[in-house]
Amino acid sequence: RQGFILGGTNDELGEASAVVLMTEDGGATWSERFRSSEAGEWGWHFEFPSRDVGYVSIEYPEGTREDAKVAKTVDGGLTWSEIVIPGSTALQGVGFVSETTGWTSGRGTTSHTTDGGLTWTDVEVMDGSVNRFHVLNDTLAYAFGHRIYKWAPVRAEGGN
Repeated sequence: RQGFILGGTNDELGEASAVVLMTEDGGATWSERFRSSEAGEWGWHFEFPSRDVGYVSIEYPEGTREDAKVAKTVDGGLTWSEIVIPGSTALQGVGFVSETTGWTSGRGTTSHTTDGGLTWTDVEVMDGSVNRFHVLNDTLAYAFGHRIYKWAPVRAEGGN
């Protein structure tokens, strides 16, 4: 019965803020749980790798910001905080295979974190135009935009 809606606060994108609304009664009522800190932003995609931890990609018009950001919740969507991703711009896609390991991309750089967004690194083998991530489980995910990428970690055989 719990759910989320993601988008912007205004039809005029230059005036909009990214917003996350939450329902706990199957959509009968909605409450605002997050609003981004700057105008000219909107929520694009979200990913909940667990019941408590979730991420939202925050998009803005290309060329209007130096660094991108995501919003993150650690309490099932009740509260959210913004995380800046240095060097990344105009996010669209966000995908996480665990609470700590995931990627963001859009119209710029694809970035990767293994510590829940505390630090980010550029993924040079992927172009920066990934619009969607589809996570099947903690060992298989796909990313697509101009190209399709498959993520499946190599596991050592016979190791402990």
